[in-house]
Amino acid sequence: MLEEELRYPVTTGFTDHPRGYYGALSDFYDECADRLEAHLAAGRSVVVLAVGDPLFFGSFMYVHDRLSPRYPTEVVPGITALSAATAAVATGLCRHEDTLTVLPGTLAVPSWPVGSRTPTRRSS
Repeated sequence: MLEEELRYPVTTGFTDHPRGYYGALSDFYDECADRLEAHLAAGRSVVVLAVGDPLFFGSFMYVHDRLSPRYPTEVVPGITALSAATAAVATGLCRHEDTLTVLPGTLAVPSWPVGSRTPTRRSS
């Protein structure tokens, strides 16, 4: 068994990468895919362990996008933080005609000025 550590490069959205945050992440996902593809091309099976569900706001989805067109893939769903939280407090999340909306806690790229460490406030 071999282990490849795929260490996420940034967590705050700020980086000195010439193409910014998304450029740093794109390079990271390309590197991850290349490293995993080397094992797949050698005929090895590859398992990627992810926290939570790998395709629900999970970073793995970007590596999956790069490798799944060329290699057979199986994704085993995980337990999202949303599901774990409701189970931990033993409370239903939605009942009857309740509506649940899950929104990412990120801001759109245009709301972050270049070089800024804070988002632009929108006037109301």
